[in-house]
Amino acid sequence: MKREFLIFIAVYGLLYGSFLNAKERDAGTEAMLKYVRACGFVKDNYVDSVNIDSLTATAVQAMVSSLDPHSTYLTREQVRISNEMLFDGFEGIGCRYSVENDTAIVLQVVAGGPSEKSGLKPADKILFADTTAVAGVGISSAELQRIIRGPKGSLVNLTVLRCADTLKIPVKRDKIDVHGVSSSFMLTPSVGFVRVDYFSEGSGREFEKALLALSKSGAVKFVLDFRGNSGGLLNEAVQMLSCFLPSGTELYTAKGNHRGGYTARAGSSRHQFPDAPVVVLIDGGSASASEVFAGALQDWERAVIVGGRSFGKGMVQQSYPLGDGSEIRLTVARYYTPSGRDIQRPYKKGEYITDELGGIIPDVSVEIERDSVERMRCYYLKDSVMECEEVKEAVRILENK
Repeated sequence: MKREFLIFIAVYGLLYGSFLNAKERDAGTEAMLKYVRACGFVKDNYVDSVNIDSLTATAVQAMVSSLDPHSTYLTREQVRISNEMLFDGFEGIGCRYSVENDTAIVLQVVAGGPSEKSGLKPADKILFADTTAVAGVGISSAELQRIIRGPKGSLVNLTVLRCADTLKIPVKRDKIDVHGVSSSFMLTPSVGFVRVDYFSEGSGREFEKALLALSKSGAVKFVLDFRGNSGGLLNEAVQMLSCFLPSGTELYTAKGNHRGGYTARAGSSRHQFPDAPVVVLIDGGSASASEVFAGALQDWERAVIVGGRSFGKGMVQQSYPLGDGSEIRLTVARYYTPSGRDIQRPYKKGEYITDELGGIIPDVSVEIERDSVERMRCYYLKDSVMECEEVKEAVRILENK
């Protein structure tokens, strides 16, 4: 602690001296000097000991979060978790679940993952993880995730209820690759369904592969489900759009004060479904790259958009590392659909001020009030997916095309 204090005082002295001797200071320099002075006063005079790293993290978070609802500060651990979902994958058992009536119900098992290999099935209710009760004890989803996840090669013994039978299922944890496309199947003999959870690295290839597999099974029309998809990597959305729009087609434009405008265009190598009728499903949880996807197809009249108004995130973030594993994700541009629409929800001082503006407005509105469990079922359980009103409406639309 003494060494940390001496380093801080030395840096403070150097910065203070260099700033003090400068004849002219711009606003940025004055702001940095103000912060360094404040840190020095707190460090030297506060009644109790303080952690300068913690104070700095709090200050950075307050600064960036005041800009808009999407700029944020991430700790090293938050960066790691975020990167797992977009790039690296994670270590665990490979299943998706939802807590319903104080019980975790399995919604989906990752194909080829540890849960599927061990015999865990959708609709199983998890009662125990090893000797720890996880049902009827008020456990949160985050705490359950902490208990179930673990290092590759380690074992967790699950006790599950399947119909009326109680089963013990040992699951050996493994590395779980992240898949943006979570399911694909035939809705009718001619209509294929593809569910996209998020735009992670490789999602574009997965999406194209799913479309081609469905096409071989007889699909000539497609329902594409982006409900609850909060976004991810925009380049993956560009790859997906390239399956349906001709090479060179404008997909979105991004503009910011500190960088020139950038226009993303469809590529040529993936344009394999130029005429297939398409319905895209969205809802209030569809954001960012999902809105880029839906907005481009809507503007070019290439698909019918069905569901509810999307979230309304029309801003692009870029990561800037801070040297200790933490980073800020800063909004650097606004994006616009091909027709020039700005779909960002209004905000003030970093907070949304209305839910009624912004977003992609569907061509056919089908908004169903559901609790979180019902919504998750309609995203992931095949029988529930096929019975939900948005999907039924999509099939009705496609039957007339």
